[in-house]
Amino acid sequence: MYKSKYRLQVFHKGKLLTAYKCVFGPNCTLQKQQEGDRRTPEGTFTILNVKDHDKWEKFMLLDYPNEESRRIFEEAKANKLIPANARIGGDIGIHGIWLNGDNVIDMKHNWTDGCVALKNKDVAELATIIQPGITRITIYR
Repeated sequence: MYKSKYRLQVFHKGKLLTAYKCVFGPNCTLQKQQEGDRRTPEGTFTILNVKDHDKWEKFMLLDYPNEESRRIFEEAKANKLIPANARIGGDIGIHGIWLNGDNVIDMKHNWTDGCVALKNKDVAELATIIQPGITRITIYR
């Protein structure tokens, strides 16, 4: 997944299966540092589960924060880039968008609190492709 390209690509055994337009949190070119910064984390994550969601069609929870995320977070604290009492946050995932909101994805409007948003038809399709607990995603700048 490339934040700078607003694109989520799905590969299986090195072959591109499909790709979707997506949007992120504001300032998508920056790495997530702490809870509340609304940035989308970069790194490799496992999709833990997929649930129906009354507002976003589906919600696929990522294993953020994982070990690498915690290392980056602690390093930012040690370098005084974030407050000593900052929290790492969580509940980052891939989800759909409100009803009739597809144009927001097409316009590349970054609006989430750090999650990845797709069109509802795309997130529903993606949910049929991934395997919770197995499928890994990598989010690049």
